[in-house]
Amino acid sequence: MSQSGGTNLETGLSMTHSTQLGQHRVYVMRSDDDGVTFEGMDGSLTPTGITATLTPKTRGDGSAWAWDVVGPGAGLYTSDGVIIIPAQFRNIYSKDHGKTCINGGFSAYEPDNKPLDPEDEISVLFYNNAESDAPSRTIFLNSGTTTRTEMRFRISYNNAKTWPMCRPLSNFTPPSGSGTEGGYSSMVKTADKNIGVMVETNLDISNNDVSARGILWHKLNLTWILHTCAC
Repeated sequence: MSQSGGTNLETGLSMTHSTQLGQHRVYVMRSDDDGVTFEGMDGSLTPTGITATLTPKTRGDGSAWAWDVVGPGAGLYTSDGVIIIPAQFRNIYSKDHGKTCINGGFSAYEPDNKPLDPEDEISVLFYNNAESDAPSRTIFLNSGTTTRTEMRFRISYNNAKTWPMCRPLSNFTPPSGSGTEGGYSSMVKTADKNIGVMVETNLDISNNDVSARGILWHKLNLTWILHTCAC
């Protein structure tokens, strides 16, 4: 695949440079069989469009809203049944299993500039609560450099306040011919308590709008990540 999906606007710009309202739309689907099949919220095979209710028409400064991204990652599911999906400049949430999705805006936050990052998407996975035989663990994954390469895991034992330990994903040998791995990512805790990781990769090394992109899937165990070095 390519980053632009092979589609250009009438202006000649790729979809990644879209400034035209409506080029990016928001849809929701559901699955009752662990992701084997999906259907729209009305039971049809068509994704349910929710752009009109979830995508603002203007930014905070009054300029037109065009570029939009939903994610990163797998979203959050709280203990009281609320689905939370981070998105550009807002959080989307649902209290009825996706039937109704609401633009929740952003609550107050403070930036954490300690982990090195090229202003790229990062992934965070709350792996487990504190237990009698184990501390709570939050896992963080990002491009731990000034470019979108060198993906690095970090581990926190105090609810993401500090990240004392880390391990490069490059320690895990990628498939042959997978190019330069790094960029956007997504993590999930699997049923067997391992960690599933999807990572963007640049297949032809060059870094431009027409370079070939791909997605790599890794499945790692916690022990592998815990064999870390000091950050």
